[in-house]
Amino acid sequence: SRTPRRHRGPSMALLSLEITVVVILVLLYVVLGHALEHNSLPYLSIHESAPAIFLGLFIGELFQRFSDRPTFEFNEEAFMNYVLPPIIFFAGYSMKKRNFFKYFPYVITFGVLGTLVQFFVMTMSTYALSQWFGVETEGVDVVLSLRECMLISATLSAADEVATLSLIPQAEHPKLSAILFGEGVLNDAVSLLLFRSTTILNLSHGSTPTMIIFGDVLLRSLYLLTMALLMGGAMGLLIARFLRVTTSLKGHPMRETSTLLLGGYMSFTLAESLELSGILTVFICGVTLSHYAWHSLSPEAQTGSRILFHTLSCVAEGYCFAAIGLSVHNFELQEWSGRLIAIMFFTMLLGRFVTCFGLSGLMYLFSRGSLKMPVSELAILVLGGVVRGAICWAQVLQVNDARRGVIITTALSIIIVTTVVFSLVIPCCLRCLGEGQDGPQLYSPHLGKLSNASSAGDLSAGVRRSSSYGVPDTGGSGPLVSVAEGGHLL
Repeated sequence: SRTPRRHRGPSMALLSLEITVVVILVLLYVVLGHALEHNSLPYLSIHESAPAIFLGLFIGELFQRFSDRPTFEFNEEAFMNYVLPPIIFFAGYSMKKRNFFKYFPYVITFGVLGTLVQFFVMTMSTYALSQWFGVETEGVDVVLSLRECMLISATLSAADEVATLSLIPQAEHPKLSAILFGEGVLNDAVSLLLFRSTTILNLSHGSTPTMIIFGDVLLRSLYLLTMALLMGGAMGLLIARFLRVTTSLKGHPMRETSTLLLGGYMSFTLAESLELSGILTVFICGVTLSHYAWHSLSPEAQTGSRILFHTLSCVAEGYCFAAIGLSVHNFELQEWSGRLIAIMFFTMLLGRFVTCFGLSGLMYLFSRGSLKMPVSELAILVLGGVVRGAICWAQVLQVNDARRGVIITTALSIIIVTTVVFSLVIPCCLRCLGEGQDGPQLYSPHLGKLSNASSAGDLSAGVRRSSSYGVPDTGGSGPLVSVAEGGHLL
């Protein structure tokens, strides 16, 4: 007798519909990215994340009106375990270390010290403003605790500077591009550490001095950073050694690429199982693999791994921005606090202004004038550092607090506003900088001059939109894949 076919119930059909909608949104994200890159107006540039968010808002509204289930349901654990790791891994695997070290004083100052300064400024100003004005949640004015202020400030410290790179002509502004990219790498790492340390912070003793609390957060962050460096570096070196001694894999590029992919993901899962920072660990593993494992790969595996990791990162980033738009309808009206949104937006601008202009002034004094940035370039750094994206969204989904709803909606509002508004403002401000200056490109010198290439995505995304896939910048070794004029692989 024939086995009867299993009946697909309404819930299964609705789930398939949701998956189809998300796939369509991600596909539109990819197509829009290509269209915006090659057909942008001279004075109007916009990152594809902005229309992707609006498409998510529109589809979510239609789904809410005409579907049996009014909202999309997102699994936050699945998002953290399967969507975010490919983005972060590719960020490390494709990082250009040459330009990172060329502007190292600016990168380390703005990326590490600047993130800490912004976190402190945002926390204290948010705490003071919530004490003075209060924050309305569910129709009632409340005062945020110090831990809640630290939590939301750590969440919103994760900037999306690298998304700004898609709006900046790198040939005209090489210094700005290199600093924004390098700062974005370190900013994501430090903000992840601050958030992880804040979530496990215990403030049961209300009389604990504020500086001791911040010191506790910094010590926990240093511990997590050390463990991520050790674990991610060890895993990367182990995989690189395995690929080097196993020469028989040279004839199987699929297995070489699979080894890189699964080894990188194993570093994430192992760190999470030990209650460490899996995101930072997989980033360090990606950086290590790009430096030590690259030349042990066959030419086919080198090209294939770059294409595969870039594709996974692009799809994951597209899903992330689509999820941001779709998630707006998941919250009730009383979970949105206009006053808290205004407070956090003001504190972000204040923290970024203090970071860029304050630290730049200190660098100028201590270097006796050798490290100097024009005010116009600092203004672009301020605007580029206010944009929030995928990393901020990934962190806020992990918030487990009594006021979780209002914290998520605040971060959601800021992500949407900064992504849309500043992607329109930054190109206009760039015209005030003139034609820029000559200097090295963000790309490795081995790839030649790609005059039409542009980079995009957040580091948070770590996505490099380019017409070619060359070697990562390993500091001077030659490529095994060359690029012809026009971006075609030879």
